[in-house]
Amino acid sequence: MTSNKPIANWTIDALVNWGVRTIICSPGSRNAPLVISALDHPSIEVVTVLDERSAAFIALGYIQQQDLPVAVCCTSGSALANYHPAVLEAFHSKLPLIVVSADRPADRIFKGEGQTCFQPNFYQPHIGASVHWDESSSLASIKEDVLTLSKNLAQHLPVHVNCALDEPLYETAASRPEVEWITAPQTASIQVDWESIQGTISSNGPAAIVVGQLTPKQSEALRTLLSQSDWNLTFFADPTSGLLDHPHARPLKAIVNFTPQTVLSIGGQWIDKKPKFHLRSLPLNIHIHLDPFQAWEVTDAPEFLHIKAPVTALSNLKEALEEVAISTPATTLETPALPWSDAAVAQRVFTSMQPEHTLHLGNSTAVRYFGFFPTHVRVHSNRGVAGIDGSLSTAVGAALADPDHMHWCVLGDQSFIYDSNALHLQYLPKNLTIVVLNNGVGAIFDWLPGVQKTDPQAQAVFANPLKVSIKGLVEASGADYVQVDHLDALSAALVANGRCKVIDAQTHDAPNTAVAQQFLRG
Repeated sequence: MTSNKPIANWTIDALVNWGVRTIICSPGSRNAPLVISALDHPSIEVVTVLDERSAAFIALGYIQQQDLPVAVCCTSGSALANYHPAVLEAFHSKLPLIVVSADRPADRIFKGEGQTCFQPNFYQPHIGASVHWDESSSLASIKEDVLTLSKNLAQHLPVHVNCALDEPLYETAASRPEVEWITAPQTASIQVDWESIQGTISSNGPAAIVVGQLTPKQSEALRTLLSQSDWNLTFFADPTSGLLDHPHARPLKAIVNFTPQTVLSIGGQWIDKKPKFHLRSLPLNIHIHLDPFQAWEVTDAPEFLHIKAPVTALSNLKEALEEVAISTPATTLETPALPWSDAAVAQRVFTSMQPEHTLHLGNSTAVRYFGFFPTHVRVHSNRGVAGIDGSLSTAVGAALADPDHMHWCVLGDQSFIYDSNALHLQYLPKNLTIVVLNNGVGAIFDWLPGVQKTDPQAQAVFANPLKVSIKGLVEASGADYVQVDHLDALSAALVANGRCKVIDAQTHDAPNTAVAQQFLRG
């Protein structure tokens, strides 16, 4: 049985037309017709997540693994506001998230009805496109909107469908109406004058190649390209590129020792601020960015060129780059024997992984530790907005979407506690191990210059010492809980047991700041 409301069926059909295989619904009343229609459709899986904020980040994890748009569906009012952090992340990370929000009819807004607010265009400007449909919308107008949204999804932008529904909401029909959807025209390939760009690179002085955040698919494609011919190039790589262990890669911070006049960047965000400040201080001639969807002019160069092409298109620039690109010999990082600490935990976890495993890194210290101990693994981190919001939820969603492979999530105690609703699901992924660097404070603030100059009251706000029982949170969710306080216990805990597991690595009294400073100075 499906909803008796055509608008609800058309909305779900549109999702399937976009390639959606999974819709994550949060319980509500106003979105009941959409839920009923989704459950009736044979081509779509319905996942239930109570907390809308967590639900939207779980959807991002699904997108990462499925490489397809994923939808979230909520009731009216403040529910769609809880999606906003994930919409921001999707917008900046270029993830095709589809928000479907139920709404009351326009004539009931601002008239004292419960659970209402103004919902059309809610996520501007951090959205590809927004449309508003109601029960008077014609199928012809909806088809035109579907084409508009299709073009934005093709550019990996999130989109928003706001659907106003009248009561009654729970009536059903025996079958859904059949609709012939218009297929969106394929985006024409962009023609690039590679010969001209090679000339630009050759004539603008020493060039530095910077690799920012890459998807695992992009990272593996670049590895394959480098293995196919004799490349004599150095890549200054961010940890989230997934390439920092590669022989041609050097830590991005090493670029501060050079004075390029041309920067060729690939991929997304950079974690470290110092390379950005260094490049902005130089008299650069040009910054060229290679990415199929987006570009940031982080260097403030007088000329900026965005090449909308995949990372493998770098092969078209190989000849010119080998003439002028900065090359620096590989260095071997001597890692001392580490005492029990966040760094020692991170090192043991990272070196335990296999290339086919997937690693999810929380922001703050966890993602930075990966730069000290890089390994060949499929790596993800929510660096679009670079906040701690949704780190655990995204990992949970990815593991659920990819049940045949092992997933790991490494994050701090503050990030874990903040996003612990991610574990409040009907079923948890059996292939996910979560490692919590539990030092009891927001340790990243010990790394930031200037914090120690503030007074103790301010430092206490930044550190935010908590006495929350991680054990209690985990046991309430039904996941396995293991507490460790030395490396042998950690190694034993890292052995998968076919259940979702949380490893509470307690480092409260460990020399975390002193050990981290060894690597920060290196």
